[in-house]
Amino acid sequence: MSRASTSIYLELSYPTSFTNQIDIFSVDGGMGLSASRWSLRLTTNISTSTNYVCWTDSMPSHAQVRFYAAANADLTAESDPDEDDLT
Repeated sequence: MSRASTSIYLELSYPTSFTNQIDIFSVDGGMGLSASRWSLRLTTNISTSTNYVCWTDSMPSHAQVRFYAAANADLTAESDPDEDDLT
């Protein structure tokens, strides 16, 4: 992850055997652990020719801190193995 002006550039690596879509979420400020404030920012297909995804978050933020999380987009709450509703 790196910052360029008002944008954040994310590069997410995954195992070569991973074939599902990836959800990327963000939350601003100090509320990073509060599940109610996370926003889905992107759902992406992965490339079979690489083992990473690149994305630039160009949404402006006045917050001092922005947290990011990535999740398996193909896993639903019904199929979540530990039943915590976090994919």
